[in-house]
Amino acid sequence: MVPLDGSKLSERAIAPAFEIAQHRKAEVFLVRAFEPTILPPAARGFVDQDALHEQEKADVEKYLKSVVPKGQERWSVAALKGPAAETVLKYAEDQEMELIVLTTRGGSGLERWLLGSVAERISRHAPCPVLSIGQKTLRALESKMGT
Repeated sequence: MVPLDGSKLSERAIAPAFEIAQHRKAEVFLVRAFEPTILPPAARGFVDQDALHEQEKADVEKYLKSVVPKGQERWSVAALKGPAAETVLKYAEDQEMELIVLTTRGGSGLERWLLGSVAERISRHAPCPVLSIGQKTLRALESKMGT
């Protein structure tokens, strides 16, 4: 499983995940958690909130399908409603994932202490092994893979 947040950095986990899956004859699950828009009370009478949430989900699914490398056959996508780390962890457990592949910025200090890290929470609480790939390792992998 590859949790994505829409950033180019998170997308860099896709190629290594497909490489691993190919060797294991496994399927890759690309997932993205999103929090649906909450409308202010005044707008609720004018906008169908359920339709809005379905459109948001469709947009996330379209994004996920757009990042699947050409020629890949064994993959699925899932747009998950809810807070990123908790929602991804529950999905990994429910689907009995064997491995989570993600990238990390490698941040530290005050920003991480205040904001936390989704990748770190996933790594600490995952129901399966997590392959966390830092930027230095990504560069080395990508030069070997020719991407």
